[in-house]
Amino acid sequence: MGVIRRLLRHEAVLFSSIGLLLAGRKDVPADGVALPYAGPQRPMVIVFFAVALVETGAFLLVDFGALGGTILLVAEIYSAAWLLGYLATTITRPHTLSPRELRLRVVALFDLRVPLTDVESLTRRNETHSSARTLVWRGEELVMA
Repeated sequence: MGVIRRLLRHEAVLFSSIGLLLAGRKDVPADGVALPYAGPQRPMVIVFFAVALVETGAFLLVDFGALGGTILLVAEIYSAAWLLGYLATTITRPHTLSPRELRLRVVALFDLRVPLTDVESLTRRNETHSSARTLVWRGEELVMA
């Protein structure tokens, strides 16, 4: 049951992020600073979103019957909405730094709150990681890939 609950929470965060984006708000505390992390991904997600829209239009041109066409249309609309939610989440839910904590996020999949008393130093580096893992401990260093 825990897996289903996590998946539903993930979907809720994705789709609520669309609302935050349309309202022009970010999930950043009033006394916090946003630390964006997904800028390099954004063009690729926008291309995927555009392709999903074109694909939806292409499926409308082919006759799959009433039931098949309806199922495909619902799946295509959902996939386009999911991609829009993913894009909105990368914009509206950045890493944040406040006087109390460092909050590290990866879209709606990962959310870690680290008290600032546990942080010795903080630096931002742009690296290419060959690891497919999201979070890696290197001795005393936390690396977000």
